[in-house]
Amino acid sequence: MARGVMVCMNDIVLDAKDVIKTNTTAVETFQGANYGKLAYIHNGKVFFNRMPENKHTYQSVFNVDNLKELPKVGIVYSYSNVSEL
Repeated sequence: MARGVMVCMNDIVLDAKDVIKTNTTAVETFQGANYGKLAYIHNGKVFFNRMPENKHTYQSVFNVDNLKELPKVGIVYSYSNVSEL
């Protein structure tokens, strides 16, 4: 059964579309913003609480078939303790 992209950290499983970072220093900073966790992991086994709410993979509403070109996307490189230019 397909469940789409998931994030697995700290013995919890989250829907990748719903993940947010809640704190910059906390160990368990990633949480499910709207729906909570999909599953938890105990002794190496995954126990699902629910299925992902969003369409994913080939069922996704994102379609590039009629696009002639993709928009430009700027990338900003950075790192911690970066100094001014």
